[in-house]
Amino acid sequence: MKIIYIVISTMFVSFVSKGQDLDEAKAFIIPMVLLDESNPHPEVSTIKSSACSNTSEGTIGLADCSDVGTAAYGTAGITGAFDAEAGMSPPVPGPPCGGAVNNGSWHVYDLDAGVDQVIIDYAGGFTGAGGFSDMYMSFYQGPDCSNLTNVDCGIIIEKVAGSLILHDLSISGLDDTQQLWVFTFASKNFDIDFTLTGTGPAPTNETCANATNTSVGCNLGASGASFTPPTAAGQTCNGGTWNSNENTVFYTFTATSTTGSIEIANLTCNDGTAGNAQIGVWSDCSTVGTYGAGDYLGCAVGTGNIILPALTVGDSYIIAVDGFAGDACVWDFVTTGVQLSIELLDLKAVYKKEGYNSISWTTASEINNDYFILERSIDGKNWESVDRINGVGNSMTTT
Repeated sequence: MKIIYIVISTMFVSFVSKGQDLDEAKAFIIPMVLLDESNPHPEVSTIKSSACSNTSEGTIGLADCSDVGTAAYGTAGITGAFDAEAGMSPPVPGPPCGGAVNNGSWHVYDLDAGVDQVIIDYAGGFTGAGGFSDMYMSFYQGPDCSNLTNVDCGIIIEKVAGSLILHDLSISGLDDTQQLWVFTFASKNFDIDFTLTGTGPAPTNETCANATNTSVGCNLGASGASFTPPTAAGQTCNGGTWNSNENTVFYTFTATSTTGSIEIANLTCNDGTAGNAQIGVWSDCSTVGTYGAGDYLGCAVGTGNIILPALTVGDSYIIAVDGFAGDACVWDFVTTGVQLSIELLDLKAVYKKEGYNSISWTTASEINNDYFILERSIDGKNWESVDRINGVGNSMTTT
């Protein structure tokens, strides 16, 4: 989710992320102007229909964590003109959100193999010639226009007093063998562009109970956690403010010293041109979003460092990482005084003969490491588990 200020005639309209303050909104004025001028996604398609059509406008591509931070992430999405205009034919069944349907437009897309979720991002082109109102998107799948099933519906723009709030919106649980119909509607006319990007299923560690122990991270496809972010609770984060959660993932580490530090390094987001992440540390899942002494250890935005002054050796702690304003990011954790599950020295793959490869790796240390999972893929995007190899549990020697 991004933020942009747009001047239309003499009216000053502000797009503001849900839960973000004005300072955060101002920080995105320049990035969003640049995004409009040099859109990293494919050129905006002006194809839209007043009635449901079975003719696809293109394929929503699949992006995975290996694409984040590269141009491949930008080109996986497809950008279209999601305008709300009079004279459209409403869907059957009608949208289950948003009330009366007055103005709208239709889009239909194919889905790349492996797409389970579609993320909707603002891509510019906004005008509100008919005035300003709430705007909704209703999503459908099925064999054709005469046999559609509603799979989700949500608000994408909310009018609150003199501002338009741009909401995060995504849809999950899709069938990649069927087309996806998108009906955009509002009570006023809109011209606006959105980019639709496909991802696989949500990461398991989008819930704290499934926090993972690893030295690398990615939040692509995650949903926003429900806890109160630090800045919204009156806390100060090193490097910036954290007022809302859009795509949160959780990690865990074990303390090896009574003091330590943790930071995000090699951070890159979206298509690699802009983006940021925010990180917080808590004592356990039950304390995430609370800010009492001993429960909350600190937060940072971007590559800011979190000093951990009072750790208990052998105890495990929770890290929450969220994309700033919905950014999809990848990163490395850099730590002192704490230990992630393994420290990997090398990973080798050697081709033996047709259908067979030899995979080997060496760790410098392992802490509470139960097992490794070996996966394979024929296309580099869709993976399946082929073996489970036991770890050594705890070891501070090369294995």
